[in-house]
Amino acid sequence: MNLPDPRAHYTQDARLRAAELSRLRKGGRIYIAVKLASFILGLFGFSRYLSLRPSLAIALLAGFAAVFSAAAILHERLIRRTAAEKRLLQVDEEELRALDGEFLPFGSAGEEFSDAAHPYSSDLDLFGLHSLYHFLGRMATGPGRQALAQALLRPLTGPDIREAQGAVRELAGKPDFRRRIRAAALQAGSEGSPLDSFVPQTAPKEFLLGKPLLPVLLIALPAGTLAALAAVAWGLPIAPFAALVLVQVVINKITTNRVESLCGDAARHHRALSIYAEIIAAVEQEAFEAPRLRCLRDRFLDGGLPASRSVRRLSSLLGWMNARSSGVWHALLNVTILWDLQGTYRLELWNRRCAKKIPGWLEALGDVESLAALANCSFNHPAWIFPEIRLDGFALKAAALGHPLIPEAERVANDYARAGSGSVDVLTGPNMAGKSTFLRTIGVNAVLAFAGGPVCAAALEISPFGLITSMKSSDSLDKRMSLFYAELVRLKMILDEIREGRPAFFLIDEMLRGTNAQDRHKGSLALMRQLLKAGATGIVATHDLDLTALAAENRHVANHHFDSRVEGDNLAFDFKIKPGVCASFNALVLMKKMGLDV
Repeated sequence: MNLPDPRAHYTQDARLRAAELSRLRKGGRIYIAVKLASFILGLFGFSRYLSLRPSLAIALLAGFAAVFSAAAILHERLIRRTAAEKRLLQVDEEELRALDGEFLPFGSAGEEFSDAAHPYSSDLDLFGLHSLYHFLGRMATGPGRQALAQALLRPLTGPDIREAQGAVRELAGKPDFRRRIRAAALQAGSEGSPLDSFVPQTAPKEFLLGKPLLPVLLIALPAGTLAALAAVAWGLPIAPFAALVLVQVVINKITTNRVESLCGDAARHHRALSIYAEIIAAVEQEAFEAPRLRCLRDRFLDGGLPASRSVRRLSSLLGWMNARSSGVWHALLNVTILWDLQGTYRLELWNRRCAKKIPGWLEALGDVESLAALANCSFNHPAWIFPEIRLDGFALKAAALGHPLIPEAERVANDYARAGSGSVDVLTGPNMAGKSTFLRTIGVNAVLAFAGGPVCAAALEISPFGLITSMKSSDSLDKRMSLFYAELVRLKMILDEIREGRPAFFLIDEMLRGTNAQDRHKGSLALMRQLLKAGATGIVATHDLDLTALAAENRHVANHHFDSRVEGDNLAFDFKIKPGVCASFNALVLMKKMGLDV
């Protein structure tokens, strides 16, 4: 698929949006002028001819009032269009900033999904500021944020990865569709209310349905009350009207708790629900080819009304219930036409028809948004590729593999191949030479690959495997866990995974840092031999050169290294992985540079 240059695309679209905004603003000034002129002329004509020709005065007032009303309606539509264009322009401007390496506040940075007990989440910095989640995130809704987090935390199986890749590829070629969803997210943010706040409120036990006389009551009692009010206006006694109002007061008093439990605060969020409907409608209206996307779209169109129309209906009903916050007006409506019960009855009808479908709608919406976030990454980085997923045996072979979060101008890519399972690479090198970054480079790209996304590489052949890391273990006061014990917990997790017989690939950075040098050396050798005996596959980065001697006694061990060189008073690094054992270390040089007498 030939995609346009992302910077040129966003720049061109931003220019078009800016030109359209300029045109709309000119139209807005015209409408303001028309409203002002019609208001002034209407008042002037009415006052000028009221005493001379009353009929003409009334006709002029009515005519200019009609002009004012028409201009006001058209101006309101134009204001909404202007706001929509502003949001689309903002999307383009934010994406241009993202291309320059900025981590933008597209939404949550995902701190709530961080889990220190996860096999690799914390070590690979998947969540939090400047994390992979923050880098990818363009989600508009809570389900979208949840779906992307799950895509990073729970790798797909082989066939599912390929299916997801097809969906991401197709969405990468639909920048307008993705922009429409993102613009809705900006609109939702301006509402200041959670989009999914209504979800727990949509399946209550039925209170009004199933009572045969209730529909009659909801029609007859308000009709009788209004008729009695009209009779009062004609001079008839007020007693019937007062009696009917009293009946409604009693009914409202009896049912107020039920009404409150049904809608609660959700009524305030009816506008946010209309944004949900807008996003769902965008999915329903899009023509998809990828099976995964067509399946997700069909979940919104499965029988009855399209999901977007149902959600709009719910938004309207909650808007109806939102009148409860209007004070006196709500009280008057409630004692004349049973306002709350009218809305409650219709909400229960909606619940009966649609509540069971909501989880499926939200799950589908979240999946679409998650795939769109990965597609946005593919579009913004056209040099990245979709990996080849191998389903037979173990595979990990990369060309020009780089860390996705390092800016392209600073990124150093490496080739790496692990031929078959049951082998361990020992990675040595001085401080700051790139060992830890290399481990994270492999891990983060594997996470992207298993989610169906693009990877930062010229080529990558990979098979689905369980990724496990031990890189940033720390002590924990709240769990009374020492650093050494925390490391042992992670290492045991690796051994348990391997003993279960599941395909696994481990990344270990400096084993057993939390103990003394002698115990660390003995323990590391013992653990390496245990890993090899279990048929483990992975990489161990270490400063302990004695571990490299294992290559001489076991053909399943290979040595690689990063190195540095001293140029004058400075250290220089090329960050390139090389075969063999590192022969240069820089700890003393770094200490001298810090002014320490060594």
